Amino acid sequence: MQQRYKATRQTPFTFLITFTDIDALLQRYPDTLSFTLDKESSLAFSALIDRGRSLFQQARGHARKMLHDQGVLPLVDAVKIDGGDNVIDTFSMPLLPIILHEDSKHFFALTGQLAAWRQELQAFWSER
Repeated sequence: MQQRYKATRQTPFTFLITFTDIDALLQRYPDTLSFTLDKESSLAFSALIDRGRSLFQQARGHARKMLHDQGVLPLVDAVKIDGGDNVIDTFSMPLLPIILHEDSKHFFALTGQLAAWRQELQAFWSER
């Protein structure tokens, strides 16, 4: 069965907003928490954090690329109308807010790796 990957324009934007400060947070983790670990565990923890930072950086870069690619599409002005035919909101959006299948697939692969990394991080702390 072929798996389908479909990202909307909102998907990478939401990712970027949600994880705005993740790199700074992850940089502080080893300094804050490694004092509770022995030397071997501290090294493993630092390596785990470095891998997570790298994954977030890759996902962030790809999300930015996906949004940047949307910037070359023609824009249309759109409106929201309530039940009384009153305009309640106006906004601009790409005429065809399409994200390429390959970009979606790559983005979801990266977020899958991040989910696996998070489980690995939880397992690391569960063992201690």
